Amino acid sequence: MDETSRLDLETLFADLPFLTQWLAEQYYSALVVCLEYLRHEPGIQVEVRNLLESLADLKIQWSKPISEDDFRSWGEPRNAVEYAAEGIAWLIIRKFTDYTVMERSHIGDGVDFWLGTNADAKKRIFQRRARMEVKGRLRLTYDSQLRQVLREALRQTDRSDYTELPAFIVLVEFSRPLIYLVRK
Repeated sequence: MDETSRLDLETLFADLPFLTQWLAEQYYSALVVCLEYLRHEPGIQVEVRNLLESLADLKIQWSKPISEDDFRSWGEPRNAVEYAAEGIAWLIIRKFTDYTVMERSHIGDGVDFWLGTNADAKKRIFQRRARMEVKGRLRLTYDSQLRQVLREALRQTDRSDYTELPAFIVLVEFSRPLIYLVRK
């Protein structure tokens, strides 16, 4: 399997600028709790889509075990979904765009993260060049529910449209699993 067809969760620990070890561990734990709760195993295939078409089929890989304490710490898996979706979003935005997460936004900005280019990140230049809103759902039964969550996320980004920066929506549905990457 070539690297372009993989989404390796362990890259949260090494490849992402501005992601602290502590937060990488939280994201990883949340991701594996959600995936294993739904009985997914390493190598589970996930489709990445935009609004009109499939962008890729990826195999989600993980090997670092989590413990019973991880499951107990999160309680219900729905408590882990937001962190799990954010972890996926950090990886997906780098895989499919030239952007990376630079910083978490403030409440009220209408987005979750400010993005910069990968080149800026290498130089440690904190330049806001795009925005990202992340939504996670453990299980949605109908496609209409996915479309509704996407519409709400797109509307939410209106609050920071004054920046005239591109906005990305990343929606992760864990039961299928399915990832939407939509650019506004």
